[in-house]
Amino acid sequence: MLSDCSHEMAEAKRRELQDRINEIRLDVRTGKQVQLAASAGASVFPHDGTTYEMLLADADQRMYRDKAAAAASSRLRCRCRPSSSRPSCRRSCPLN
Repeated sequence: MLSDCSHEMAEAKRRELQDRINEIRLDVRTGKQVQLAASAGASVFPHDGTTYEMLLADADQRMYRDKAAAAASSRLRCRCRPSSSRPSCRRSCPLN
């Protein structure tokens, strides 16, 4: 929670948090690393809601939009070219 925060400031903090998380690499086994990722949403009082529940619902919607955009972006970078008959990447895909 940030006090006296504009939409622009909240969005900048959300992106900063995601960027920092995206920098994290974990060794899951020899020669295999995974990159962490996070989806997040931010809401601003009172513009996006006047109760905790309203703010949480708005932030949740924004998080799911962010998650969908990130998934679409990774599909665009995928060299496996998923199709309707093969909707997910191959296990050998560099994004997996």
